[in-house]
Amino acid sequence: MKEPPLIFCIGANHNSAHLDVREELFINRDGIEHLLPEFLQATPLKEAMILSTCNRFELIGVLPRPIGQKPDSIFELFREFEVKARGDKTPIPEDLLRKSLYIHTEKDAIEHIFRVASGLDSLVIGETQITGQFKKAHELAIRMETVGPILNRLAQDGLATAGKVRTHTDIGRKPVSISHAAIDLARKVMGDIQNHVVTIIGAGEMSAVAAKNAVKYQPKGLYIVNRTLKNAEALVQEIGMGEAFELDHLSAILKLSDVVISSTSKEGFVLTHDELETMQKARLFRPLFLIDIALPRDIDPKVNELDNVYHFDIDDLKQVVAEHIEERRLA
Repeated sequence: MKEPPLIFCIGANHNSAHLDVREELFINRDGIEHLLPEFLQATPLKEAMILSTCNRFELIGVLPRPIGQKPDSIFELFREFEVKARGDKTPIPEDLLRKSLYIHTEKDAIEHIFRVASGLDSLVIGETQITGQFKKAHELAIRMETVGPILNRLAQDGLATAGKVRTHTDIGRKPVSISHAAIDLARKVMGDIQNHVVTIIGAGEMSAVAAKNAVKYQPKGLYIVNRTLKNAEALVQEIGMGEAFELDHLSAILKLSDVVISSTSKEGFVLTHDELETMQKARLFRPLFLIDIALPRDIDPKVNELDNVYHFDIDDLKQVVAEHIEERRLA
């Protein structure tokens, strides 16, 4: 009797890899569409989908059992994909990549995927955003025709498990997310944000959650800055507060800001060290609190070197969410 194929999951997340590595692995939707179908045809992979978010990058796939069971076969397959994805960029050193990755197969892979889809393997335990991201990753794979009966069933069961977790436990009772944590961190460091101007860079899902959470605390001012003005205006209308501006106006807006939360899909830094150095002089070196919840990152980490500039990224939010997590872990 022919053996069934082998299900596997290989990747890196907030526990296994530093933000620097996750940033190098990240591929946007267009990149996945360009690479994955071609990669599937050129390798022994039977089915595959990719989950690429700010906290993880995972290749979920199906291999013929003899090939999938060979030592290092899954790692070498991932390595080949990573090299193709990077193009002209230098590959991540092999020893660093090996230290950063985890590999799950068969039952362990299925359990891991269910945990991911349910938000149990997230930086913020029980977050709902990852469930949506998992669903979108599966829908993209269906559209690209890179999944078949095995991964389709696996994804459907994973989403059903997420529904059971949400329905039958108290894990989602308190709203907690990266975006919520960003505002909580701002309040811890700056105090009551009623006395401060908050600027949100970006108008996507994470920016929208941060903006809605900021509105609860009635900041002195709220600006939404986005590449597309129409989207910024739509978010302002949705939250019922603030002003919308195009990204071209960012320098002028930052001169007025105290707290900045950035989450865009722009390539390259939205804020560089040199730009902010000039801006700080114009701000008379007033304290500026920056939270970067984008991946790839929006804000050059070197801004930490500047006087009265306080910069935090996704990994810095771990301590903030930890206070809310114990109840969810128990649930």
